[in-house]
Formats: sequence, C-alpha cells, structure tokens
Amino acid sequence: MASSESDLAAAIRDACTRAAVEAYEDAGMQGLCAEGRFEAAIGAIERIDLAAIVAAAMHAVSAADDRAASAAAPAPHR
Repeated sequence: MASSESDLAAAIRDACTRAAVEAYEDAGMQGLCAEGRFEAAIGAIERIDLAAIVAAAMHAVSAADDRAASAAAPAPHR
C-alpha cells in the first residue's frame, strides 16, 4: 500500500475510533445500557463525513508533493 493510501486509511480508522469512543462514553453518561451505547457508537461511525477526511488527506498529500518538488528544484543562478 502506498504511503498516501496508508495515511488515508489511518485517518479514516482514527476518525471512526474517535467517533465511536466519544459516542459510547456520551451514551453511558446519559444512562444507556451497553446495547444502547453500542448503537450510539455505530451511529456515530455512520455519520462520519468521509468526503471531508478524503479531501483533507488529499490536501496533505498535495502539500507534501509541493514541498518535495520545491526541495528538489535547482537553485536559480545569479
């Protein structure tokens, strides 16, 4: 898997984990049972804006490519 693909996969995994944990804990504070907490966590994962994650990852890759191209460009002669 290419670095950008693994970075995207990691970003999606991390977003899902954060959403699930936050929803599970919030549901617990609201007094929901384990099944209700689980359903809240799944619902949070389903509501994640994947397009925003992909766009942010693509922007990061583009910025990294621009930095690499700038570093590789020869210095102008004076």
